[in-house]
Amino acid sequence: MEITNYEQKIFTAHTKVNEISNYIKENSNELSAHEAEKYIYHAIMQIGKSLLECYFSIHNEKEEGKQIEDNSGKVYKRHNKENKDYYSIFGKICLLRQTYWRKGEGSIVPLDIACNMPEKSYSYFLQDVMNILSVTDSFEDSSKKLKRMFGLEIYNRPLAETTRASITNYDKYYDDKLPPLEKSEGELQVLSYDGKGVPMIKKEAAKLKGRQGKGEKRQKKKEALVGVSYTVDKNIRSAEDVATNLVYPVADSTCNKSKQVVPRAKNIRRMASLKKLKIDVIQAMQADALQRNPNNKRQTVVLIDGMPYLYKLVKKGLNEIKDYVVILDIIHVLEYLYLAAHSIYKENSKDAKKYVYKQLLGILNGRVGRVIGSMKQTKKKKNLTGNKLKSMEKVITYLSNHRKLMKYDEYLANGYPIGTGVVESACKLLVKKRMEGCGMRWSLEGAEAMLTLRSIETSNDWDEYHKFRIEQEAKRLYDPKQFHPKLAA
Repeated sequence: MEITNYEQKIFTAHTKVNEISNYIKENSNELSAHEAEKYIYHAIMQIGKSLLECYFSIHNEKEEGKQIEDNSGKVYKRHNKENKDYYSIFGKICLLRQTYWRKGEGSIVPLDIACNMPEKSYSYFLQDVMNILSVTDSFEDSSKKLKRMFGLEIYNRPLAETTRASITNYDKYYDDKLPPLEKSEGELQVLSYDGKGVPMIKKEAAKLKGRQGKGEKRQKKKEALVGVSYTVDKNIRSAEDVATNLVYPVADSTCNKSKQVVPRAKNIRRMASLKKLKIDVIQAMQADALQRNPNNKRQTVVLIDGMPYLYKLVKKGLNEIKDYVVILDIIHVLEYLYLAAHSIYKENSKDAKKYVYKQLLGILNGRVGRVIGSMKQTKKKKNLTGNKLKSMEKVITYLSNHRKLMKYDEYLANGYPIGTGVVESACKLLVKKRMEGCGMRWSLEGAEAMLTLRSIETSNDWDEYHKFRIEQEAKRLYDPKQFHPKLAA
């Protein structure tokens, strides 16, 4: 009786299992635990390859015939066989696939359809592993880890190409994604935005600014806009508590301390993009907020830093949310207050801290106008000149320009967040942690792919997105043709 290819593969796998058992039994006295573990691991990888080959053999033998029919009854005649390399986590598998052809329709490969084969050579599972490594480590380090852990020779270029191919379904995934369960959400809907530079390759950097002024360095980074959408519970607190925790943190024993328990952000959606228009990022986060907060049942709070362009974009982009409050990040205000203090007192002195605390307390109590007035008086009384005068004037201008976003007495009374910590953390997670490694430079397409994958990963949507992408690829490659062929007699 002739042995089928499937039976041969099964026999090989069984033989390898027996080899492992016998080897461990015969060499246990000479092997350390880690040596036995390493041997078993590599042997199991070989068994995995044999069993995967067995899987393909089953489909190949099942789908052999003189002709096949698709769902519409069209008949495709048996044609030639084609080779395809399938790179799995266990290594490369060489497949010989039977094709069927019909005039005017072209050829189809039943094995590819039945097994939901990817368009390229790398298996979906291996693509997932490649991407998981790439979003955390450089492509070079990811390549080394694939070699060390799985014995796979995958270099920088296919790793980069895989990241780019993996993001094509990003927008559709979030358009279709169901919102978080209501019981898992907080009392406030929050949006926040910030910019973070990405180092670009020379070709891309040259486009950023054509001419430099005298003494001005050529710009090497392109700004990615980072957006976050999340919910959080209200946190009603006093101006005194906030000022104390900001100026005199717990580690400082010179002042009475009142440590605040800050509610945690819930269900954070993070997004960063270089390629999309900034207003598109703003509106993508708006869409997320609207889906989670239909009919604006929760108050929407928008947190930004003091960049004028960002405020203008927010006002223009958030065109579907009926009622929202824009708040200036209090940490940026604090930094300006320290700038004012250091134009009067020695840096980091007790007097400087007292000055900052007093002005911050006034601002948090809704007395921004008085703080600005006192700074103008101080400027005259101290007869400031040079850089100290410039610093004080800079602070006065900043507070004056952003006064309408600094109603902190109302914000605190309503329990609103007043800091952009979540989006600043997102800037570090999405951009800095991966994009600004030693010597790293990015193309626009490469950077966008990496930022998109990191947006998915840091939003805790990795597994769901990967499953969704495979489903969409199956529809693109096979469903439209309605190729679910059956053997014809």
